[in-house]
Amino acid sequence: MQRVPGSLPATARLARGPPMPRPPPPCTPQSGARWLWLERAACLTNASASLGGLSVARVRDPEPEDPGFKMPGLASLERGLPGQALVPSMVPPPGAVYQVKNTEHWRNSPYTKEYVWKFEKVEHGGRVFEVDPTWHPAYGRPKSTIAHLKGKWQSSSFGHQSMHAYDDSGKELFKIRASKNVWFQRRLSFRILPPGSKDNDDALFTIKEDQLGGGWRIYRGRERDQDMIYYCVSYSLPGWDVRFYKSTSESDPPVATIGWGGTKWKLGLNIQAGEDTALILAVSTILHMARGSD
Repeated sequence: MQRVPGSLPATARLARGPPMPRPPPPCTPQSGARWLWLERAACLTNASASLGGLSVARVRDPEPEDPGFKMPGLASLERGLPGQALVPSMVPPPGAVYQVKNTEHWRNSPYTKEYVWKFEKVEHGGRVFEVDPTWHPAYGRPKSTIAHLKGKWQSSSFGHQSMHAYDDSGKELFKIRASKNVWFQRRLSFRILPPGSKDNDDALFTIKEDQLGGGWRIYRGRERDQDMIYYCVSYSLPGWDVRFYKSTSESDPPVATIGWGGTKWKLGLNIQAGEDTALILAVSTILHMARGSD
């Protein structure tokens, strides 16, 4: 039998084993939605290499990626040192906007709350990266989980409303604690403290409500240190249209926003580049507790 020049005879093909599988389809956006699913082998290699440790499910408009941009890893978060962000690895890099969600969960009583912070999407370079939401078998929670906050009903009803924040591995990162007992609060004030501390002097950050106007001021350390880093105010009561500014003038565009996340138990946040994602999520938890899930 005459064979085509350059091809192998049948015996040679059999000796080499079964034929190689067909290559995956080309990485072209789907019609209309323009989503590229990264499960396709040809796309997954390039995307995962540029996005770092955090896996993504899909991207929009797949132009060449910025080699300097990496998604943060959520497996083992570290609390920042004094003067740094609450969790430095969660600060969006230049040109990126983080979309995260804060969801309230009820446990055994209406006085015992838990909150789950999740990473949803990243906007960068005109593209949107959606974080992989599938289950993490090692930790028993979705891969997109940033932190899990837990409190006790005794503290919520009769104490300082403490909420302990744990990362994906179960390590406590910090805790949110009211400055005064829940029965003696006239002007709401909360501290973010290191694990194990109940001393207000150990405050990493202080979040305090204005006496008038409904605004909240976020200080590094104690209020008396006069190092205000954010001012947030709500433009919708009831409801959620909360905006974070660098000063009380509100003249510049907001650096972060909080809005409805689909239900009254879920908040959606947009965090601009260079801002403290973990701290703003902590403030959203405090606002939700203070407003009684309205």
